[in-house]
Amino acid sequence: MGVIYARLFQRRHPEVVAGLVLVDSSHEEMLGRIRAEVGSWAVAAQVGMGLTMAAAPRSLGRLLIDTGLGRRPMARLVGGDSPAEQRRQAALYLTSAFRRAQVAELLAVPSSLAELQNGNRNLGSLPVAVVTAADPPTGSRSPMARFRPAWVAMQNDLASLSTRSTRLTATTGGHFVHLDDPKTVLAGLEWVLDRLAESPD
Repeated sequence: MGVIYARLFQRRHPEVVAGLVLVDSSHEEMLGRIRAEVGSWAVAAQVGMGLTMAAAPRSLGRLLIDTGLGRRPMARLVGGDSPAEQRRQAALYLTSAFRRAQVAELLAVPSSLAELQNGNRNLGSLPVAVVTAADPPTGSRSPMARFRPAWVAMQNDLASLSTRSTRLTATTGGHFVHLDDPKTVLAGLEWVLDRLAESPD
């Protein structure tokens, strides 16, 4: 959802946004395309997972971390370059304030997407780098692999919103490109900065 918020912010405050780096971006037509390509169950599963995480007892989360049973999935979820940093991040995720915000965000997804659909989508010549997660493994039959052509089409659509844009695809990892392939995210950022250097106004 970070990209949705970034685009909404740019629409409301274009005078303070010099460029955008959109990393494996959600799209305003995402929910409808997921239902069409994979089925409504995929949307329900995503919402259900978020609500389950929000409702799970904090003691259970801490137990999974302390015993090591949940360390790997927790590290993928919260990030962090060391066990100590991952524990700090996990502690934040387990707070009541975070979980309330998570539920509020889930409930607001349809209205956030609708706001982008209903306004002017044209970004003019704003420098935009669209960074997409790596392709799934060859032969994969996962829901994300089945949805990949639609996802790539939406990424291309985002790049088409500006006359100055580029599309980059990560070489490894999944949705958290900034953790799995930070060099590709950095390349997108550098591309935007180079465009700004060409026209500093």
